[in-house]
Amino acid sequence: MRLFKLTYKALRRPNSSIEHKEHFSKQSTPINTSNMKMIVWSMLALLAAFCTTSDAITCVANICELADCAPITNCNGKVVKNGGFCGCCDLCVTVLKPGDTCLYLFMTGMPSTIACPDNYHCDSTTHTCVAVW
Repeated sequence: MRLFKLTYKALRRPNSSIEHKEHFSKQSTPINTSNMKMIVWSMLALLAAFCTTSDAITCVANICELADCAPITNCNGKVVKNGGFCGCCDLCVTVLKPGDTCLYLFMTGMPSTIACPDNYHCDSTTHTCVAVW
């Protein structure tokens, strides 16, 4: 019985619950928000770089030999000879009117299916078809 009491007293540690409460009641150090902002901005920059490089077109030698070009029928715009992906296929392009929005010309890495009319270009600030001077 005496052996049990000694062991029980040795295991009990009367101050252990107080130490436990004090340990978890202490306030942790504040998070450095400038470091967190730097990490978030770095991750966003990496994501943007990944998205732009994954959208890039790579035209390798002899790629047109593998292209299966569909015939263009009922094109309501103009047919651009070899205007498709890597210049392999013809492309039907919808011709915009002067003043129309041409923002979509800048949006993808693929050949555009819209174009400003002859003697017009897409203004990079207004994103509309304006006359060439």
